Amino acid sequence: MQKRVKIIQLPVGNVQKMAKAFNCTQAMIYKALSYGSNSDLAENIRKQAIDSYGGIATTKLILR
Repeated sequence: MQKRVKIIQLPVGNVQKMAKAFNCTQAMIYKALSYGSNSDLAENIRKQAIDSYGGIATTKLILR
């Protein structure tokens, strides 16, 4: 079975920059970018990732 999930990809090094800017952990940034969290902070992280940090919204294929 195959499933497509939404993700946001960032250039190398920008996860650390975003973690400092949002005063949170890198794990939170990764969780937000993989749509594992849907809080207000996660939504803001995703928006800023695309608008300010060179993020690209795409999908990833998961094989089960």
